[in-house]
Amino acid sequence: MLELSLEEITRAAEGTLVSEGRGGPVKGFSIDSRTIAPGEMFIAVKGRDLDGHHFIPEALSRGASGVIMKGTPSAELISSGRHFIVAGDTLKAMAGVASSIMRTADIPVIGITGTNGKTTVKDITSALLSSKYEVLKSEASYNNIFGVCLTIFGMKSYHRRAVIEIGTNSPGEIAFLSRICSPEAVIITNIGCGHLDGLVDRGGVLREKLSILERLSRDDIAILNGDDDLLARVEPPRCRFFFCGTGRNCGIRISDITTVPDGIEFKVDGEKFFFPGQGRHNAYNVAFSVAMARMMGITKEQARNALRDIRLPSMRLQKVELSGLTFFNDAYNANPGSFRAAIEVLETFPAGTERWVVAGDMNELGLMSDDLHRSLGMSIAAAGVDFLITLGERSKETRAGAIEAGMSPEKTYAASSHNDAASKIARKAPPGTAVLVKGSRSMKMEEVIRCFTTCCIP
Repeated sequence: MLELSLEEITRAAEGTLVSEGRGGPVKGFSIDSRTIAPGEMFIAVKGRDLDGHHFIPEALSRGASGVIMKGTPSAELISSGRHFIVAGDTLKAMAGVASSIMRTADIPVIGITGTNGKTTVKDITSALLSSKYEVLKSEASYNNIFGVCLTIFGMKSYHRRAVIEIGTNSPGEIAFLSRICSPEAVIITNIGCGHLDGLVDRGGVLREKLSILERLSRDDIAILNGDDDLLARVEPPRCRFFFCGTGRNCGIRISDITTVPDGIEFKVDGEKFFFPGQGRHNAYNVAFSVAMARMMGITKEQARNALRDIRLPSMRLQKVELSGLTFFNDAYNANPGSFRAAIEVLETFPAGTERWVVAGDMNELGLMSDDLHRSLGMSIAAAGVDFLITLGERSKETRAGAIEAGMSPEKTYAASSHNDAASKIARKAPPGTAVLVKGSRSMKMEEVIRCFTTCCIP
């Protein structure tokens, strides 16, 4: 971690140092008493289910150098000889400390947002930049207040670039996170129907995502998906602004997207690239990343070499061959846009290949949930999918939409469990079938493949 003095930490946390103990220098920050390392300061934040204040004794027993907490520490805590900072709001204190670290680091930050593709673009951009720089990047899908701050807490003095994924599920969250990490380069991947419980509709998603641009200055960079119908109408902000896509409005042009064995080939501004991942949408993900990397000093050869070694995160169109079937494990998460992109991958299989979809519920779609599930079913039918298995209460609408669009009811099945879905595949799917498995994270759709592996393969 970049070192901050106790006074700097107190000021950043907008707190009061009530006890300067014998804890020694602060060597980092943690919000998890189970994994805190000796010398780190414990920030007692209150989450949805747990309150960190209940775990202060455990953090101290594991060697925490001090605590940022709400309320006056007891005499017993003070007697531990550690530093204690009292703040009115420990979540705000955590954000303040993270922001202070970013100001101290003073390195270029690339912020990545959008409904779909954030994590993939973050990983690709980081990999490309790593061919020249030491890069700090968000781990997994660390894109909320906790994830952004924990990413920043990993900042080291040798880092020269930071790539931070910025998500949202309610208005104002992206603006808040942008104030913490202060990106001077931004990628917005697309505007889709995601987190509609808080953002209501695509217009609300658009307004929320665009808030990441508000702090950009004249020399900063913004790359937006020029093929997205809402983003394409955005008035360019006062910065180095680029649309990226296949349309004539795009200053960064994607062309000649072709599916090849083990991946896709395409061109970015006439330069040919290969990516070892499935799906037309990944041409966009790579193009955004290549364009940003080039603007950060990465050559096209460095980019090509880095792309060859990239592997997509787990459960994102992860290809699994089992018992003569090809599964696409896309179970990390789902919304209507990402689901349709995954279905396009099935359409690339040669004629005669059976194509199955196992569709779980898509959550956080607000009042539009039933309509969006039904519309997804219609898209599945229109794509010529041979068999549809649904799982979950909301996905009953997906099945209904598919039947309404002309899919035979005999070619659909409402599974009662992951194991039931796996058993249906084992009994009915002919050899060579391609099976897409997808749903929201809470549905744990990867369990369908696990059940198939453990229960259905002789």
